[in-house]
Amino acid sequence: MKKDINVVGLSPSHCATACLLQNGRIIGAVSEERFNRKKNCFGYPKLSLDYLLETAGIEGKDLDLVVLYGFAPLAIDSEEKYDFIYQIYDGLACFFNRFPFLKLPYDLLYGLVRPGYTHRWRQAVAGRLQKELNLTREKIVCVDHHLCHAYAPLFGLLSAEQRKEKLLLFTNDGMGDDYCAAVNIFDKGRMNLVGRKTANDHSLALVYTAVTKYLGMKTLEHEYKVMGLAPYADKIGQRKSYEVLQKLVWLNDDLSFGSKIAAPSYYYWLKDNLHFHRFDWIAGAIQQLTEELLTQWIKRGIEKTGIKKIVLGGGIFMNVKANMLIAELPEVQKLFIMPSATDESTAIGAAFIGYQKKCQEEKIFFDPHPLANLYLGPDYTEAEINQVLKKSECFSKYLVSKVKNIEKKIAELLAEGKIVARFSGRMEWGARALGNRSILADPRKLQTIKVINEQIKGRDFWMPFAPTILYERQGEYLVNPQKMGAPFMVLAFETTPKGREVLQAAIHPYDFTCRPQILKKEQNPKYYEMIKEFEKLTGVGAVLNTSFNLHGDPIICSPKDAMETFEKSGLKYLAMEDYLISKK
Repeated sequence: MKKDINVVGLSPSHCATACLLQNGRIIGAVSEERFNRKKNCFGYPKLSLDYLLETAGIEGKDLDLVVLYGFAPLAIDSEEKYDFIYQIYDGLACFFNRFPFLKLPYDLLYGLVRPGYTHRWRQAVAGRLQKELNLTREKIVCVDHHLCHAYAPLFGLLSAEQRKEKLLLFTNDGMGDDYCAAVNIFDKGRMNLVGRKTANDHSLALVYTAVTKYLGMKTLEHEYKVMGLAPYADKIGQRKSYEVLQKLVWLNDDLSFGSKIAAPSYYYWLKDNLHFHRFDWIAGAIQQLTEELLTQWIKRGIEKTGIKKIVLGGGIFMNVKANMLIAELPEVQKLFIMPSATDESTAIGAAFIGYQKKCQEEKIFFDPHPLANLYLGPDYTEAEINQVLKKSECFSKYLVSKVKNIEKKIAELLAEGKIVARFSGRMEWGARALGNRSILADPRKLQTIKVINEQIKGRDFWMPFAPTILYERQGEYLVNPQKMGAPFMVLAFETTPKGREVLQAAIHPYDFTCRPQILKKEQNPKYYEMIKEFEKLTGVGAVLNTSFNLHGDPIICSPKDAMETFEKSGLKYLAMEDYLISKK
């Protein structure tokens, strides 16, 4: 009997994540925040890994490889340790901003001590994994950060047939293993660098992050709020801020990015140069600059190589508005964007790299399977749900009924203008709720926005919601002439006049763009049927879909999380598998 090949990919970075690949297929991926309820937590994703191994019925010693993103993965056990490290980093940035002439000798000294420091850090991570999983040292490997970002969409999204063609891969994020951006050609299974890599000190993504911090928001989390704020900016004021920001970062002819100063000092440069600039001007300007530089980068890469089939990975491609403009480029023939492309996706890329390495060692055919969907987390039995309902005294506090056709019942409630939280099947991996841990509403009703924001989510007033749209109805609601697939909410679209009418609560209220989940039946049959039932009642083949959580909390994972969020919020209805729970 052929032995299974089990490979784990780990990302102990922000939003620590574990992924389990078995015989070339991702069978589970989940982020630690969903279990420990600490948003975007750093460190070793122990609870996530425990879940994956237990669900698969294997022990740590049975793993063939554990692959960590980065040659110096973060060996952080707690948020407190991370905060301490970050304070040191921020302090050094402030110091060198005031005394820039000391930066060069510091860099030279750091360059001398870094190899030993990196080795000790890597040994610390490996030592913990050996102890936790009862593994031998040779089963633990570290791989290039950006290679993980490239492998995640390359093997997680593309079929074997699609990978036979020449592909142009762009990876771009805040920082990785000494570089933050690169362009590679993937041809016949090989990666070939195009142009020059961008050093971490010249990171476009970190400019966006510095702006997020300067505007008083949380870095590595609230960048999407800056993007949501950007369309409101007065264009004259935006231009003033843009003229400042374009002096800070630019695109070089060799496909690398350059910047006026090193990345650690970006925030202090913004403080010195954006006095008396309105917050919305700045948001609009950084979004404009990001869109322009990314589209220029893609166009120049295509001009240099002649390759028009594009693959995107890395955190900057969470910017759905920039992705929209890339998709609209006439030079782009096909576009593949990694969903939830920040560092949680490196766990998936690392797992595929490990599987390839193992196949080479065993001299067996490398046969990776792309993801059919992102429902890669836990699901729960009726007995487990019933136990939670009893423990929370749900049957005495609320109206609880078991509904034979719960999807039809949800559709009826939505058609009546009600807001319903839906808990069904396996939890989604990644930053977007895709129907299984979602709050749903009628997308036609603008008053829904205020109710969800004030009574349930506590969101910032300017932030838009998003819809799930039936695949066959996308042409009525979206401007999508190239029929770009968008099942994972990674791409924005302009809307049609009809789309603006029937999706008015689920699009950006100022520029009328939309970040949809375009849903085919095979991707989530129950959710699809629910929207079909809603369509029968209303004529609208879409629903408003926002993540099931309170503002600042991770998306809910378990029945316990669902009940706690239900009770803390103004939600009136919770559909948990076949149970409908209603507040009296």
